[in-house]
Amino acid sequence: MQIYGRGSLIRLILTTSIIQVNGKEAAGKKISILDVSDEPSIFSLMLAERFPQNMVTCAISQEMPKVSLPSNVSTFKFDKFTDIENAGKFDVIILKELTKESPELIGLLSQLKKLLANSEGKIILMARPKSPPLPLPEPCLQLWPKIALTREEILAACSKAKIFCTTYSASIPIKVERFDWESILFSGCFPVVKISPKCTAKEITEFCKEQSAMISFEEKISLYLLQLTETT
Repeated sequence: MQIYGRGSLIRLILTTSIIQVNGKEAAGKKISILDVSDEPSIFSLMLAERFPQNMVTCAISQEMPKVSLPSNVSTFKFDKFTDIENAGKFDVIILKELTKESPELIGLLSQLKKLLANSEGKIILMARPKSPPLPLPEPCLQLWPKIALTREEILAACSKAKIFCTTYSASIPIKVERFDWESILFSGCFPVVKISPKCTAKEITEFCKEQSAMISFEEKISLYLLQLTETT
């Protein structure tokens, strides 16, 4: 599967100060990364493939993957977020696709910050705007604003969890083949697709049939860099 443009987002995260933990990235040393999501996301697998020296752990709440994973990726299944407490210590923790259907954010952040290896560790929360310019079936686009966390809600949760937050934004041109995009929608990578009762398999198939062979769009992402110590 080829998603043209996602590499730009990975470079943005891994080659800036966002993940430069104690100079480890600059020195070429291993970074231990925890990805918390419903299933191993495309982003996490691309992250592991692009930087094989880093170890990526995927904490998965849904079915375990049936595809082959890079050698530097390990997985474990969790039923509730307290199951992650014994996952180990990590330099970086990545959270994606959180919605108002997700567990209470203040408690989640308070729990995850205990898993950071040291005071220099970082949590990266990736979120999309309330009206993302994504090629999704209409029922999904209608539901998204109702379940998306707002910037104010995220910042308030960080403050109550006693975590310092710096925000970034990115707009990445994306190109993906129509059949690959259909597979992505069926995979459930986007919570709104799974949540919406109107976004049926038929709806997804009919929507994708109407798209061009190569789908192009701008992926707008907000990055929240969360740290235990304030950036000077």
